[in-house]
Amino acid sequence: MAVFDHFRLVSLVVLMLASQLDFASADVFMYDMHATNLSGDPAGNKPDPYLKIRCGSDYIETGHFQG
Repeated sequence: MAVFDHFRLVSLVVLMLASQLDFASADVFMYDMHATNLSGDPAGNKPDPYLKIRCGSDYIETGHFQG
């Protein structure tokens, strides 16, 4: 039983260390994004040419895109 308890403890430590890795710093690339038939606001204005990206608690608003 002592060997099994030791294995469980090592597994728990490895899991705790893996959970501390910073996956949020990974780069994300997006290519060839297209949108069609976008409606503007109720006043008849065109839609804004930027992206709003949410990943977990992070929120990113990109600059304007040239189409």
